[in-house]
Amino acid sequence: MSELHVNREARAAAAGRVAEGAEGRVHQLGPAPNLSSIHVIAVCSADFYATYAPYDCEDVSTSGSTVFNHGGAWMEVITQEMGYRAYGSATMAGNSVSEIHNQGILNVYNEYIGWYRWFDVSAYSSGYFYYSAASINTYAVYSDSVTVL
Repeated sequence: MSELHVNREARAAAAGRVAEGAEGRVHQLGPAPNLSSIHVIAVCSADFYATYAPYDCEDVSTSGSTVFNHGGAWMEVITQEMGYRAYGSATMAGNSVSEIHNQGILNVYNEYIGWYRWFDVSAYSSGYFYYSAASINTYAVYSDSVTVL
């Protein structure tokens, strides 16, 4: 039988090793995918929730501005980026704001292909939110923004 047809798991078990693709084994799949897009997708706030409960976020993925008033005790902006960034920054009303949470976007093979990021903009009741990031491999810069009413 050709070496190409030998079962990798059986061969690794016989040698007393963990197979490369086995669960729990770290293995390199290839280079991280370049950043290909960034979008501001939602603005979430206490005032929006107070009016439109059980919803606390307004979808802004297809517009450059919120339609509803925001603000209150807390306010967050959610972005979506496809691919991997080398670095990123966000501002609200010209001032730097902090990322408070992120969540990976997985494909059907459980590989990370992007990220959702939450930014705390609670110090502002309205203003211009701007987010930019550079791709991990090419350093090409992508950005998106939204005006929060």
